[in-house]
Amino acid sequence: MRLRSFPLAALAAAMTLTAHADDSNQAVSSGSAFNPAISLILSGNFYQDSESGKLLAPAGMNNVSPEADDQGFNLGETELVLSATVDPNFDAMANIVLTGEGDAEVEEAWFETRQLPYGLKVRAGKMKSTIGYLNSQHPHTWDFADQNLAYNALLGGEGIADSGLRVEWLPALPLYTLIGVEALQGKQETIGVAQAEFDASAASGTVPEEKKGPRLFTAYAKVSPELGDNHTLLLGLWGLRAQQQQETAADTPDDYLLDGDETLYGIEAVYKYDGGGEAGAGNLKVQSEFLHGDKKLTVAALNGTATYANGNPVALDDKVDSEESAYYVQAVYGIAPRWQFGLRVDQSGLGSTISEAGSSRDHDASRRVSAALTWNLTEFSRLRAQYSKADVTDAAGQDQPYDQYFLTYSMSLGTHGAHKF
Repeated sequence: MRLRSFPLAALAAAMTLTAHADDSNQAVSSGSAFNPAISLILSGNFYQDSESGKLLAPAGMNNVSPEADDQGFNLGETELVLSATVDPNFDAMANIVLTGEGDAEVEEAWFETRQLPYGLKVRAGKMKSTIGYLNSQHPHTWDFADQNLAYNALLGGEGIADSGLRVEWLPALPLYTLIGVEALQGKQETIGVAQAEFDASAASGTVPEEKKGPRLFTAYAKVSPELGDNHTLLLGLWGLRAQQQQETAADTPDDYLLDGDETLYGIEAVYKYDGGGEAGAGNLKVQSEFLHGDKKLTVAALNGTATYANGNPVALDDKVDSEESAYYVQAVYGIAPRWQFGLRVDQSGLGSTISEAGSSRDHDASRRVSAALTWNLTEFSRLRAQYSKADVTDAAGQDQPYDQYFLTYSMSLGTHGAHKF
């Protein structure tokens, strides 16, 4: 939920509050003194593309356009991050995103257990899901200026972030193994109950009531075999089930509302090599993810007389099913101290099929190649130049080749927690 005026004064006041703590816990308790790690992350870019920002949304399940900022200078998201050990039992973190338009959003706000037995850990609140490798990462940690096409197509621009509960198990095994499940509310922009409003005042049919939450469930497993001191490999697989997937369609001036279920699967592989050079020189990271999605929806409500993209009329109770696969592969190499060069290939719309009222149509895949040169001046500041060449196919089969150019910066003020592997 975005708020035009976030109560930062209230946040500042809350930061001054203290609470009584048992003397035995004062060494690790924030109840006796509020002293969290606080950081403010600034980002922005200078952006140009060959289509004046009018990029087609690739054909596929979610039709999320690639990054298309204003031509010229853009203020990116500013992240205010607070994290601390609450007491011997819990850690907590809040990540508040401020946009260049003056909006604010609580992107994450959760607490997590510290002392559960048998390698168990529980997190509750609003969180970024741990499915996939990139989903749990914030944009300032990405190795490229924008999101890959696979996530844009199936998970949304910044992935799944929702309110709910996570349970993870790290068993005591010779091989690093992490197993987790999540129960999420299922109300966010890409996967869940539709965020866009649907005017049902004159519509035929009915807008289905929201099912009781949680409506979005995930499960994942990650393993890391032992490869030696300089090599690290992480392998993972995951699944996601949205028990109420809603979306509005506007292929014509008239709208219709779709309601049903969505299933997603994914695999991930990440390899890292420590070259031993100064400030990252010689380091190599190669990562890839493959995603497959399947939607089974029904036309629940209809305004006026609408048609599908193929020209066929829309009717209540029509079945609208779709499936799609997507992937990305990228590699980043430390070419010199504090300098790294990256290449990325990403594709969406692989095997993309949409069935509307029994009539099926396929789409060509959309593809892109990106090259990025990054200068990590220090651990707190980063500059990046990126070029991308894309060839996108939209829902109507129209093909659009284009070029993208990014110059970006990221600055971290204050203490910031370590990033995950």
